Amino acid sequence: MLQKDHLLEWRSIYKNILLGLEIRKELTPEKLAHAEALLQTYGLDRFRDARPSQLSGGMRQRAALIRTLVLEPELLLLDEPFSALDYQTRLNVSDDIGKILKSSGKPAILVTHDISEAISMADRVLILLHVLPLYERSLISIWISATALPSPPEMLRILRNILTSYGRSSMKMPEISRQQKQYLARQKKEKHIILAARTLLFVLFMGLWEISSDLGWIDSFIFSSPSLIAKTFLSMCRDQSLFAHIAVTLAETLVSFFFVVILGVGTAVLLWCSRRIARILEPCLVVLNSLPKSALAPLLIVWLGANERTIVVAGMSVAIFGSVINLYSGFCQADPEKLKLIETLGGHKKEKLLKIVLPSSVPLILSVMKVNIGLCLVGVIIGEFIGARKGLGYLIIYGSQTFRLTWVLMSIVILCIIAMLLYFALYLIEKQVRKH
Repeated sequence: MLQKDHLLEWRSIYKNILLGLEIRKELTPEKLAHAEALLQTYGLDRFRDARPSQLSGGMRQRAALIRTLVLEPELLLLDEPFSALDYQTRLNVSDDIGKILKSSGKPAILVTHDISEAISMADRVLILLHVLPLYERSLISIWISATALPSPPEMLRILRNILTSYGRSSMKMPEISRQQKQYLARQKKEKHIILAARTLLFVLFMGLWEISSDLGWIDSFIFSSPSLIAKTFLSMCRDQSLFAHIAVTLAETLVSFFFVVILGVGTAVLLWCSRRIARILEPCLVVLNSLPKSALAPLLIVWLGANERTIVVAGMSVAIFGSVINLYSGFCQADPEKLKLIETLGGHKKEKLLKIVLPSSVPLILSVMKVNIGLCLVGVIIGEFIGARKGLGYLIIYGSQTFRLTWVLMSIVILCIIAMLLYFALYLIEKQVRKH
């Protein structure tokens, strides 16, 4: 048992308890029944589906101990298991853990700097003292059952009275206070203010644009106007010509985005698994990511031909290299303490990847996805500029060449709306993932 509980936040308490059994491939009915019994015995059955963040520090430490006990070790080593807790919680938890250890009948070694903690939990205390000669230690062995104690017997009685008086920590989650409710109300009000301000700015901009065009402050032929864009949009919707362009661009964007996600995560995993390959390919990825993708589009047209496949590749080229670099960097920053936990439980690189690296990197992957969806859209438009006969990019180029600038502005507005909708869709996915 380590200094911190190292419970995996993306797993429920029950799943955390079964982590060692999963790694050792010991999920037998007998082991699962043993885990259920430990949960009920030590008061965590009601919280089996809760996340670690929903539990108190003491309950988290109790869950970490059950995770160890379910493996049925011959000896337990507790290395400063309460050091991350505040003093009062430390008293409560040490009392709980001490009773659990005694009831389990497992021999245990507790390493602590707190002599009172050792006295309150142990049957025998060994004290290592620094003495003047370097690298020498003075060993004092104390049997708690003996009459000779390192401190007066009154100290032991007081310590036990303190532990008893505090009792066990409450299992109930604290209710929301009045200050918390006020804070949440202020946050909600701030959200509404920001939304109203954004809406007002949009309305003012569109109104100023329309008035400037009507009064001749700007050239309506060059800058068009919201009303002309709306009329063009409705006209192209009636003859259904616009829908085909939108569908082509959207399909190409989603396909390129799909391949970017698959190849990006897969390549990052490969680099994480093999540091040698990472050292070889990392400079190449940096160079490829720095290349201007607009310069690659004409080459792709020549190499692959003017078709949808080329446009998809153009969309991928804008996002893939940066995606791999960011994901690989994130994988390398996985919590070393949790990786050490997997080693302690008998896991290897595969278990580290599946149990720690990938689950802990889900927020990073979602953040990279939100960036990549916009980059893929940009790459697809670049490809459509050069080698397409359908799509919003083609509509922009055709409109600029025939001086139908209203088409150009309308296409740009539609692209903005598509980008916002795609981003919002990924935001909702991220929100659901974080919730669960």
